[in-house]
Parts: sequence; C-alpha cells; structure tokens
Amino acid sequence: MQLFNNPEQWEELKSQFWQAKPYPHICFDNFLPSSLFAQVTQNFQQIDQSATPTEIYSSDIELNKVCFESSNKYAATETVVNTLASPEFIEILESLFKVNGIIPLLKFRTENKSARKYLHIMKDKGFLGSHVDQSHIDQEYIHILSCIFYASSEWTENQGGHTILFNSDGSQSVTQIEYKPNRLAIFLHTSTSFHGVSKLNTNSDRYSIYMDYYLPVNKLKEFKEVFAESTNQNLPQYWEHGVVFFTNDQNSNYFKAYNQYQLDAHNNLKHFNSDNLWWNITIALRKAKHYIKNQIL
Repeated sequence: MQLFNNPEQWEELKSQFWQAKPYPHICFDNFLPSSLFAQVTQNFQQIDQSATPTEIYSSDIELNKVCFESSNKYAATETVVNTLASPEFIEILESLFKVNGIIPLLKFRTENKSARKYLHIMKDKGFLGSHVDQSHIDQEYIHILSCIFYASSEWTENQGGHTILFNSDGSQSVTQIEYKPNRLAIFLHTSTSFHGVSKLNTNSDRYSIYMDYYLPVNKLKEFKEVFAESTNQNLPQYWEHGVVFFTNDQNSNYFKAYNQYQLDAHNNLKHFNSDNLWWNITIALRKAKHYIKNQIL
C-alpha cells in the first residue's frame, strides 16, 4: 500500500472521497502487486470450478451470482480478505473517516451478521438491483462503509458489471464506479446509500471480494460531526433494516420490505441515536432479553 505513503496524494484522495456524489466514494487502482493479483484471479478460477457456493442468487432483482466463504485453501484470496480486515488497512480507513474504532465484518462472530460472503462470482447476464445493505449488527454496531475489490484479470467497459450508485430512495442511477481489474472501490454506507451492479454482457466471469465495516453506536455522534466538517452533503442517517431492494411494484416480493423501510425512515424510534433516551432503553431491553434467552438455552 505504497500509495498511502505519499501524504500530499493521500490528502487529495481524501478530498475527492468527501466531494464525490451521490455519496462519498473513491477508487484505488493497482491495489495489489501484479504477482499477487494474478494469484487472486487464479484462485477465483479454482473456486469457480471446484468450491461449493454458500449462496446462489437467481431472481428478478439479483441474477447469476454465487458467493463463497473465504478459505485458507485459496491463499491469495484469503490474503486479500485478511488485508481488508487488517489493522494497517483499518488505520487507513480511520484516517479517511477521521474517526477511530472502525471494525471489519471479519471480526464479528454473530448469528445476525451479514449473510453475504466475501468472495463473489457473477456470470453472463447477471446483475444486482438497486439496494441498501443491512444497517447494523445486533443494534450495537452501525454499518458505515463498504469495500469491493475487482478481481477479474481483464475487463472492458462494454462488458458491464460496474457498481452503480443511486439516489437516496434507490429509484434513479446517478453515477457508476467502473469495474477495472485490480481496483478497490470504497463507498460510504448509510440507510440511503443505494447501489447495485449493471448487467453483464460477457462470457467472462466477474470476480469480486467484499468487506464491510462498522462503528459502535456510541461513535455515531462523533462520526456525524466529522461528516459535517468534511462535506456539505446531507448528514448520514441510520435506522433499523436488513438488506432492502428498491421497488415500486406492489406485486413484487420485495415491495413489503421496501415499504416498511420507508415507514421506518420516518419513525424516530427506529433511528440509531446514542443521545436518544428511548433508543438506549430499547437497546438495554433487547440485550436483557437476549441474555435471558441464552441462559435458558
């Protein structure tokens, strides 16, 4: 990560991150040394041929995508996963966000963690619709950031597979992060940071490695203060929800979840706020209920 050893360049990149629309994001190209990147691509080919997927997606909102657990059987991809969760990389993210205490998903061991695994493969005609990811883990940790590493060895713009960033209700695309080999994309995650993947138009597989990051809820006020100092964009909002796909089709299987998500957006009791007395009481009651349940079991 020699890029970050150049203070002037790093300050410029941080500025670009906070100025980016529709919400802060940035890319680092040639993230891995070329030799390691070649090994990562080779690992993905081996995984595609012999590993058993942990999730398979084939729906009208997420098509031709499979996910795999990270494994030390595939050393190169495991190295990338561990790098994205390493103290050195967390220090970089904390410098970017000007707040300490960021925790990568890899550090959590909970039944409520994200169901999505770190290694993703998408095939021809595959796509991912407009959505926001889960907003929290156990009501105690807020999802503030996502990273996606693009791991296919060759790619052109007309092959598709780009990360699309949408407006705050997920209804319209605003910009895209182009899929480029050996690129790391980093973007802010809030309850309104809708994103997706454009349709693939290629026989080549789209390889990617995913990691997301969290802050303890008691850090949220500090984070919003930093946000207000860093950009003139609207303050980030976080309320309770799982993965939610945009839809205005009342016949869609996803409409009920999206409708509830919109209702909760206007319910202050659903918003994460460490200064909210009722929120703290709610969290305390949930913890007590969870503790009692575990004692009984």
